[in-house]
Amino acid sequence: MKIILATALVLTSLLFSFSDIEEETSFNIEVKRNGDMVLMKCNGACKWNNLSFKLKDKNSMVVNELGVYEKAAYKNEPGGSFSFYVNDSPNGLKFGSMALNGVN
Repeated sequence: MKIILATALVLTSLLFSFSDIEEETSFNIEVKRNGDMVLMKCNGACKWNNLSFKLKDKNSMVVNELGVYEKAAYKNEPGGSFSFYVNDSPNGLKFGSMALNGVN
Protein backbone atom coordinates (compact mmCIF):
# COMPACT_ATOMS: atom_id res chain seq x y z
CA MET A 1 0.00 0.00 0.00
CA LYS A 2 1.38 3.36 -0.96
CA ILE A 3 0.81 6.11 1.56
CA ILE A 4 0.84 9.74 0.58
CA LEU A 5 0.41 12.52 3.10
CA ALA A 6 -0.73 15.87 1.83
CA THR A 7 -0.04 18.46 4.51
CA ALA A 8 -1.86 21.69 5.16
CA LEU A 9 1.13 23.73 3.99
CA VAL A 10 1.28 22.04 0.60
CA LEU A 11 -2.47 22.12 0.08
CA THR A 12 -2.78 25.70 1.30
CA SER A 13 -0.24 26.91 -1.24
CA LEU A 14 -1.76 24.75 -3.99
CA LEU A 15 -5.45 25.25 -3.31
CA PHE A 16 -5.76 28.75 -1.91
CA SER A 17 -4.08 30.50 -4.82
CA PHE A 18 -7.42 31.75 -6.13
CA SER A 19 -8.06 35.48 -5.80
CA ASP A 20 -11.72 35.07 -4.79
CA ILE A 21 -10.85 33.26 -1.55
CA GLU A 22 -11.28 35.82 1.22
CA GLU A 23 -9.61 33.97 4.07
CA GLU A 24 -7.45 30.91 4.40
CA THR A 25 -8.66 27.91 6.33
CA SER A 26 -6.30 25.48 7.96
CA PHE A 27 -6.88 21.81 7.20
CA ASN A 28 -5.07 18.56 6.61
CA ILE A 29 -5.96 15.77 4.19
CA GLU A 30 -4.36 12.37 4.59
CA VAL A 31 -4.33 10.29 1.40
CA LYS A 32 -3.81 6.54 1.20
CA ARG A 33 -3.82 4.36 -1.86
CA ASN A 34 -4.69 0.68 -1.89
CA GLY A 35 -4.56 -0.69 -5.45
CA ASP A 36 -6.96 1.39 -7.53
CA MET A 37 -8.78 2.73 -4.45
CA VAL A 38 -7.97 6.14 -2.96
CA LEU A 39 -8.88 6.76 0.67
CA MET A 40 -8.90 10.30 2.10
CA LYS A 41 -9.37 11.60 5.62
CA CYS A 42 -9.90 15.33 6.20
CA ASN A 43 -9.30 17.23 9.40
CA GLY A 44 -10.55 20.79 9.10
CA ALA A 45 -12.36 22.65 6.33
CA CYS A 46 -14.17 19.69 4.72
CA LYS A 47 -17.83 18.81 5.09
CA TRP A 48 -16.66 15.17 4.95
CA ASN A 49 -14.41 13.20 7.28
CA ASN A 50 -13.65 10.20 5.07
CA LEU A 51 -13.86 9.71 1.30
CA SER A 52 -13.04 6.70 -0.82
CA PHE A 53 -13.18 6.31 -4.56
CA LYS A 54 -11.88 4.10 -7.33
CA LEU A 55 -9.57 5.62 -9.91
CA LYS A 56 -10.94 5.10 -13.41
CA ASP A 57 -8.80 4.69 -16.52
CA LYS A 58 -7.41 8.09 -17.54
CA ASN A 59 -10.29 9.90 -15.78
CA SER A 60 -9.49 12.41 -13.08
CA MET A 61 -11.54 12.70 -9.94
CA VAL A 62 -12.15 16.09 -8.33
CA VAL A 63 -12.23 16.54 -4.56
CA ASN A 64 -13.66 19.62 -2.89
CA GLU A 65 -14.94 20.47 0.57
CA LEU A 66 -18.27 18.78 -0.25
CA GLY A 67 -17.10 15.46 -1.72
CA VAL A 68 -15.68 13.73 -4.78
CA TYR A 69 -16.83 13.96 -8.41
CA GLU A 70 -15.73 12.81 -11.86
CA LYS A 71 -13.78 15.66 -13.46
CA ALA A 72 -15.84 15.60 -16.65
CA ALA A 73 -19.06 16.25 -14.68
CA TYR A 74 -17.63 18.58 -12.04
CA LYS A 75 -18.78 21.82 -13.68
CA ASN A 76 -22.37 20.72 -12.92
CA GLU A 77 -21.67 20.03 -9.24
CA PRO A 78 -21.80 22.42 -6.29
CA GLY A 79 -18.64 24.40 -5.64
CA GLY A 80 -16.65 24.68 -2.48
CA SER A 81 -13.91 26.72 -0.90
CA PHE A 82 -11.25 24.50 -2.50
CA SER A 83 -10.99 21.89 -5.22
CA PHE A 84 -8.24 19.72 -6.67
CA TYR A 85 -8.03 16.81 -9.06
CA VAL A 86 -6.50 13.39 -8.50
CA ASN A 87 -5.48 10.96 -11.19
CA ASP A 88 -3.25 7.97 -11.63
CA SER A 89 0.33 8.31 -12.81
CA PRO A 90 3.14 5.78 -13.30
CA ASN A 91 4.77 6.96 -10.05
CA GLY A 92 1.65 7.07 -7.87
CA LEU A 93 -1.04 9.73 -7.66
CA LYS A 94 -0.98 13.09 -9.42
CA PHE A 95 -2.66 16.11 -7.81
CA GLY A 96 -3.49 19.48 -9.39
CA SER A 97 -5.52 22.55 -8.65
CA MET A 98 -8.97 23.14 -10.13
CA ALA A 99 -10.75 26.42 -10.77
CA LEU A 100 -13.61 26.74 -8.31
CA ASN A 101 -16.10 27.11 -11.17
CA GLY A 102 -15.10 23.66 -12.47
CA VAL A 103 -13.57 24.95 -15.68
CA ASN A 104 -9.91 24.05 -16.04
